[in-house]
Amino acid sequence: MSPEIKVNGEIVAVVPDDYGVYTDRNGKSLLVDSRQLDARGEIQRLILEGPGVGGRRVVGLTLEGKGNSANLKKGGDGQDPILDVILCDRPIRLTTTERVLHERPRTLAGPNGDYYVKVRSTYRNPRWMRR
Repeated sequence: MSPEIKVNGEIVAVVPDDYGVYTDRNGKSLLVDSRQLDARGEIQRLILEGPGVGGRRVVGLTLEGKGNSANLKKGGDGQDPILDVILCDRPIRLTTTERVLHERPRTLAGPNGDYYVKVRSTYRNPRWMRR
């Protein structure tokens, strides 16, 4: 399975997540640069370059591996046409918060006994870890 690249809702390319030059469905060349994706970073940018996508384009991705070029807060370029990208190897990073019950005997000093503590854990996809 490979990421889908859509221009205005129509799939133009299905290419690997790796850096390289590939061909889109129209037979035109398409450069995919995924070297700026990092599971430790805040902004995830995927660079696409080719005549089928309108020149050199920057797509800002969420940590779930989805994104479009119109999202300026995530690092997109905001140009037309709007590109939508879904990565194959998702998510880039995933953070979860769980409530853990701590048991404590009831005493006169602490009559409530048990209490909950929030514990955060982060999964970083090894595919997107940069050294």
